[in-house]
Amino acid sequence: MYQLDEIPNEAHDTEANGDSLADLNEFWRITSQRYYKQVQASLPSLHPTRQFNIFSFFNRGGLPGPSNTQSLSSAHSAWIQALNTGRVKDIKQTYTFLTNWLSSASPLDASTSTSLPSENDILRMLEIVADTQNPDVGFIRTILSHSSQVLGRPLTQNYYALLAKALVACGDGQQALFTLVDAAQRKVDLNAAAWEPLIACYAQLQDRVGLHAAKEHMKACGIVPTPVVYRHLLDFAFGEAIDPDVNTRERLQPLKVEMETNGVLTRPIILSCLLNGYSGIGEPEEATIWAREIQKIIAARSDWGEPEPEELEMLEALVTFMERRFGGIHATNTLTELRSRGFVPSSSILTAILRGKGLNANVESLLALQDEIGVATGPDAWAILITNAVAKGDLPSAMGIYKQATTVLPPSVVLCQAISGARKYMLPDGRTLYDIYQDLLLAETATLKSTPISTTHMCKLYEDLLLAMATQNDRLLVPKQLSLLVDMRNRSISFDGPTTVAVLRQLMRSSGSYNAAYNLYSNVRSLGSGFTPATYQEALHTLANMRAERRASANFPPSRLFFSIVKDMSDDGFPVGVETFSMLFARLRQAAVRVQYSELGTAENPNHELLAEVRRAHVLFRLYAAVTPDTNFLNLLMDTYSRTGGFSEAWSIWEEDLFPPKIHDGKSISIILDTCGHYGATKEAFVVWKAIKEWEWRSPQNQITPKLWETWIECLCRLDLVDDVRRTLVRELGTPATRASSDAPAWRSHVTERMASIAVNFKWRGPAAEAKKALVYDTAKRLLSDSD
Repeated sequence: MYQLDEIPNEAHDTEANGDSLADLNEFWRITSQRYYKQVQASLPSLHPTRQFNIFSFFNRGGLPGPSNTQSLSSAHSAWIQALNTGRVKDIKQTYTFLTNWLSSASPLDASTSTSLPSENDILRMLEIVADTQNPDVGFIRTILSHSSQVLGRPLTQNYYALLAKALVACGDGQQALFTLVDAAQRKVDLNAAAWEPLIACYAQLQDRVGLHAAKEHMKACGIVPTPVVYRHLLDFAFGEAIDPDVNTRERLQPLKVEMETNGVLTRPIILSCLLNGYSGIGEPEEATIWAREIQKIIAARSDWGEPEPEELEMLEALVTFMERRFGGIHATNTLTELRSRGFVPSSSILTAILRGKGLNANVESLLALQDEIGVATGPDAWAILITNAVAKGDLPSAMGIYKQATTVLPPSVVLCQAISGARKYMLPDGRTLYDIYQDLLLAETATLKSTPISTTHMCKLYEDLLLAMATQNDRLLVPKQLSLLVDMRNRSISFDGPTTVAVLRQLMRSSGSYNAAYNLYSNVRSLGSGFTPATYQEALHTLANMRAERRASANFPPSRLFFSIVKDMSDDGFPVGVETFSMLFARLRQAAVRVQYSELGTAENPNHELLAEVRRAHVLFRLYAAVTPDTNFLNLLMDTYSRTGGFSEAWSIWEEDLFPPKIHDGKSISIILDTCGHYGATKEAFVVWKAIKEWEWRSPQNQITPKLWETWIECLCRLDLVDDVRRTLVRELGTPATRASSDAPAWRSHVTERMASIAVNFKWRGPAAEAKKALVYDTAKRLLSDSD
């Protein structure tokens, strides 16, 4: 397969292919089209996946297509094995292979039908795929299509529920709502559990309109909200309490009345939410009311030996509140009463008490509680102490607590994430956060754990690690960053949208080279993180504007990398507009300005490397026929060519793209006149000036605008046409009598002074430079004295 990495750096060999501009134009046109066609021909015809990389295709496991030499039963067995491992990538590969087999095996005979996926297995696959942080909704829709077409399964409530769950996980709550409403219209019997992820999504996004719409649609379908749904509604209400203009009591009162009517107000999950919520927004009196309700439930029950998870959460909320509100003695009394009713404390209760102590929790209090309660301390409790030390800015103490914790516990995700929360890559003891991560990997290997216990903590750990590495701005850390991204992919862990943008931006900026930045982008994309148009735009903007250590005067991104990201964006179905390409050409123009001011490239000696890059980018841009360049883009492109030694291309853009279609503006004229002046193109300059005098570039007073007069006089100066400068100052702008006439515009005298100043201060060239300057000065002096 042809790899873009194998393309030689033709920019250094430009002169060998012809010195003339025409030769260069033809060379870049042919080579760029050839490279693009070869790369495009090597792309897979299948629907693009998140693992696609234009430099090296992601390893799809070498799965062959349907073959008569391989039985359907083996394909089915491979899929079941992938389901058992829970690896999303393997599941997708084997399922695609299996459905290809089923499509080719027509009609199905008795032996074939025995290898059809069962409904339970399909639902299990949907559950696994939907549970990933950023599921492939397209793949899930494919499964649903197969269920009704290839496999002959009806679409039940479980299918719709999992599809809605996947859409919610992708952040598309509106589409998830439409999916559930559509199911209801199709008379699919949905239960409340199908609506819970959608309600949770709107609550987390603090979307009041979406939350209300979801709740009303749920009621319209005849579904009574569950305690889980009410909990999300309460979380949303307490989250809004941060806004001082929101009256929390008024908002919560109708909700509490509704919960009481539906008989869920005194459910443990609701009580713990109310207690934590009121305590969190600073209303201890209201929180105390709900704490007493929980105490009544405790007193009314004699046996608390095996509480349900919701009940345990309620008890932990009570212990935390009692510790925070009334002090340790009240929390201890509550725990004593529970013990008298058969409750056996666990490490989670100890953690709840520490949480109630807040920043006052320390190692001494932890060890004292451990002895008093008689339970072993878990990693969550130690993590609270580490987090407290980090919050106080005491990283040495945090490291000390971590070391003490790892003497009694193996390194865990929770402990590592607490340390990495400081986002300080270099630790006080000389180690790094990456060393802490290696401790975790060694502990997992020793205990034969291939997946983390907490995906949430693990995701946050990777985020903190990568961002801490990025702050070092050390290109030697790029291999470690890539290894972390590979680990994330192997664990089927991905970031949410905002985190993806933040991590991607910092990693690319700190990579130190354009190739490293692209590799990091490619690996982040392969995680399956839901790339949006904003994510792609951020990647393109970062690549176009990052500073890499090439030649200081020619620091610009390779267009092949930029257009590779553009292709990924297009393959994912996102529109690509002209503003996307403007980012690259704007950066190339900036590089050209630096080259000009560093005197490494002038009109007589263009910077061939930069000019070659502009030509290559221009050729690749032309391949996007659906993108119509506007005036601003063509101005940018013409100016970029002008500053890199590409006069013929700049003139071609003016002559073919801007002027005949009448889409040029004043800026277009200024750019082309400046270009003609810099390149000594006298004939072309007068062609432009004659045209604009005959065409529409006039002010409302039917006169050429002042800015264009100034540009024209400067162009004449650069062309060393001193007599034309004098004639323009006198004849074109008029005599004192014409300037004083009532028909003359108000700006006439001001622009005369400005043009005279430009001509006088211009650095005339040649042996007669002083004489030219004297002639211009004499004419300007006469004009200015007449105007007085």
